[in-house]
Amino acid sequence: MDLLVWHGYLLAGTGSNIHIQNISREFCQLGHNVHLFIQESDLDEYDFISRKYTFEDDNSKLALEWERETEYLGKCFAYQPSIKELLPVFVYDNYEGFTVKTFLDLSDEELEIYKQQNIKAIDLVMNKARIDAFIADHGVISPLLAKETCLKRSTPYIVLIQGSDIEFTIKKSQRYLDLSYEGIKTASSVIAVTDHIKRELSKVYNGSIDHIVKVVPSGVDLNTFIPTSDKKLSLQSFIAASKNLQDKRGNGFSKKKQGRTLSELKTNEIDDELLGNIHNSYNDRAPDVDVEEKLSCLSSNSKLVTFVGKLMVTKGAHLAIAAMGKVFGSDPSLKLVIIGFGPLREHLELLVDSIALRDIDRLFLIAKMIDDKLDTRDYLSEFYRNLKDQRKIDDYFDMSAGIKEKVIFTGLLYHDQIKHMLAITDIQLTLSIFPEAFGLVVLEGTASGAIPIVSNHSGLRDVLISLEEKGGLDNDFFRLTLSKDPLIHLSELVERILGLDDDSRKQLKKTFSKTTNLEYGWSSVSKRFTEHINEILIEEKINKEKKDR
Repeated sequence: MDLLVWHGYLLAGTGSNIHIQNISREFCQLGHNVHLFIQESDLDEYDFISRKYTFEDDNSKLALEWERETEYLGKCFAYQPSIKELLPVFVYDNYEGFTVKTFLDLSDEELEIYKQQNIKAIDLVMNKARIDAFIADHGVISPLLAKETCLKRSTPYIVLIQGSDIEFTIKKSQRYLDLSYEGIKTASSVIAVTDHIKRELSKVYNGSIDHIVKVVPSGVDLNTFIPTSDKKLSLQSFIAASKNLQDKRGNGFSKKKQGRTLSELKTNEIDDELLGNIHNSYNDRAPDVDVEEKLSCLSSNSKLVTFVGKLMVTKGAHLAIAAMGKVFGSDPSLKLVIIGFGPLREHLELLVDSIALRDIDRLFLIAKMIDDKLDTRDYLSEFYRNLKDQRKIDDYFDMSAGIKEKVIFTGLLYHDQIKHMLAITDIQLTLSIFPEAFGLVVLEGTASGAIPIVSNHSGLRDVLISLEEKGGLDNDFFRLTLSKDPLIHLSELVERILGLDDDSRKQLKKTFSKTTNLEYGWSSVSKRFTEHINEILIEEKINKEKKDR
């Protein structure tokens, strides 16, 4: 088959980017040709891409930028259309070379230009290539692009829903709800990556598309995320890979520079604007400048708890730091490694500093600043207020002694670095406060042999239920309830798992790894996806033959 996959973003970083990268690679592995629409310029590292095309500014012509042979049965042709440098996103972030706006902030004119630029580019490719099916990633605005280009050619199109589009755009705007439905209602199929997303789609569209929604999960790269038989070697590889990336990227967070600046701030002068200015003074999409020095304190005997995710309040890194403060005193070898980048970095650094300094005023200020970024619940403020009211705050500070050496920030790392860390991780924390479409980071950890603790909601729960049921595991061990006292609950879960004897923990790690391999390998996922596409093509052919009679 020749499949057109419209993604419109990059191929690394976020869960949806990684999904498209891997599903495209596996399609090629199965012998299919992929026509991939993205906005990434540097594609050399993606071994499945055969050709890279660029377009003229108005997308009226395309040019071959480079070509190479690959070892895959099928070919992937990557296209980077001109979008006039305006990149619409669901959640704001910086992208080098683009002016970034959320979809909610786009004017009607900006949205129309973006839509028409993409339609023109897609039409140009579809006029040259025979496309069997169109896969439109996300519920905004790709279904409209697919509708405008596919219906006139009688080409079936499938909409892939991964979640951020629903939560951050479609649910918040009648305009995008209407535009999304206009494109989706004529789709041949809608793929939801979890049962949670399927349920959300039914709510959003009032059951009107239930008959075309099918669940095909995301997957995990089993060639990358592998348990280790040599913890010492894996740790050395993690440190070396992180240092190598830092050498290439440079200008990341420096504990000796930005960290020193943060520690010198007076409590009464700390505010979001000041922290934002500090954050913008370095490249946050790079490993920390002193990452090698900080990681050198780890050893193969350390008990390691890892958080991998963007440093934004909805992902819950602050919950990890606060809860682990109650646990550190139980084991001198225990470390919390936080891997990621994002606008909350300075707040998290100051949270650690405040605990280390036993500075209650500073601690409550930082807790409030973090909590104020949520419109739901004041998790940190409630936790520390309860400790203070119960006269347990000093005990907490005692248990958190040495926290500055026990919490290690790395900055942004990629799979080539993270895979080594997850292989030596005892417990991986995925603490999202807001709904998540799919728990990809959970699967990367469990495939590597890490024991998960996961927020008990949305697509995260769906993934965890699957692992628990297939592995015959006790769900009381792994699910974090965000109601009641989540930070107390989190610390109890960590202590309970760390309190198991070595053999029991090793058996848990093996069970999670084995179950993940069986259920969520990309090879298995891609076969399910292509089987579904073939079913659609057969049905389309039968319907066409009926009409022609």
